Amino acid sequence: IVTAGNPDLDAERLIAYEAGWRMSRNAWVVDIAAFFNDYENVMGFSRTVLDRQTLAPEFWQRISTQQGIGTAQSQGIESTLTWQATSALRLSGTYSWLELDIEPVTDPRLVRLNGSSPRHMFSVRSAHHFDERWRIDATVRYVDKLPALAIDEYVTMDLSLNAQVSPSVEVTLRGSNLLESDHAEYFSSTIGQRNEVERSLLLLLSWRQ
Repeated sequence: IVTAGNPDLDAERLIAYEAGWRMSRNAWVVDIAAFFNDYENVMGFSRTVLDRQTLAPEFWQRISTQQGIGTAQSQGIESTLTWQATSALRLSGTYSWLELDIEPVTDPRLVRLNGSSPRHMFSVRSAHHFDERWRIDATVRYVDKLPALAIDEYVTMDLSLNAQVSPSVEVTLRGSNLLESDHAEYFSSTIGQRNEVERSLLLLLSWRQ
């Protein structure tokens, strides 16, 4: 695939509206933000048909050109709730919602764009200090499905154990995506490959002067 320029391409235009509210009271902190975005001349790629009949394989190529393909509107909410339960324990949760409307709805490139972002996401996190040396962090995350990319929804968990061995040395054992051996998070249409994230363990040694 060869990407070519387009001298007639107009700029993508966006008018964005945002509003937020924060409340902090005693051990509680609440953050809520809402947004509305209005896009014109949404950019996409148009590719030529591959000529396999008259060209030898070494000359096979598709020309990909960027152009304006439609309009879109997105709206959503992002919220965070944090509770300092004790001096050693902090709990927090986040939630986000996204809605995307596109025109024309018959263009497959815009349909793919519409289904390439999760509609709902939320997470819950705890941070616990056992004492001055030991700390454990745990996070559980949910991400909604991506129908245009054939990616299923998933729930995963991350754990991190930190030990302050000395004032200058810290050891961290971190486990990521612990609930499954692997799960898909994205699909790249450019290379035709799913992005699979595997379960992992990481041991870190940090030294600071």
